[in-house]
Amino acid sequence: MDTDKLIQKMASEGAQKPLPHPMRQTMLWLIGTLVYLGVLGSYNGLRADISDKFSDLFYMSEIALLIGIGISSALAAFCLSRPDAHQKPWIKYVAFALTLPWMISAFAGASGEITLANLFHSMTLGQFDCPWHIALFSVPPGIAIFLIVRMGATIQCCWAGSMATLSVTAFGYMLMRLIEQNDNPAHLIVWHALPIMLMCMVGMMIGKFALKWR
Repeated sequence: MDTDKLIQKMASEGAQKPLPHPMRQTMLWLIGTLVYLGVLGSYNGLRADISDKFSDLFYMSEIALLIGIGISSALAAFCLSRPDAHQKPWIKYVAFALTLPWMISAFAGASGEITLANLFHSMTLGQFDCPWHIALFSVPPGIAIFLIVRMGATIQCCWAGSMATLSVTAFGYMLMRLIEQNDNPAHLIVWHALPIMLMCMVGMMIGKFALKWR
């Protein structure tokens, strides 16, 4: 849409109700997401060694950093739903800044070595249920966050889509870590981290078309 048509369209629509503050949007979406994940966690049951894992500093740091990545990327997506990114263009990088300490916590507390042989062996196991479950856990919160972001007028559609996808997959991955009793680093890389990267790229493409300012 060119500038003249955009101005004409906005003038014909008249005054619009302003969007809620991005922090408010994040909190409301987060409450719904945590309730949803709590129900799923109760239904599937937590891992048998969860009481021991709660005393593991690396594991608890991993979970806390996943929550941080999920919240920061959701807030970034809601800020990016504004044309000026709510005057916080840097916010889309916060989640990435948390990725390195998350990787340190996740793999420092993992059981096993990261070698090419272990990665190849993990690939041969065909444990597609893990990325499948992460995707399923992420779908309802993902639909919700995309619909909320679409209510705005983002001009950074790919960034908004990738941030929204990163948020929901971070929470989906967190739930998997709470219910799946597998701390093998090769498994976590092949069947958790890499699928999430692919999902984020898909989310970026979805954002390019679904979040385009109409």
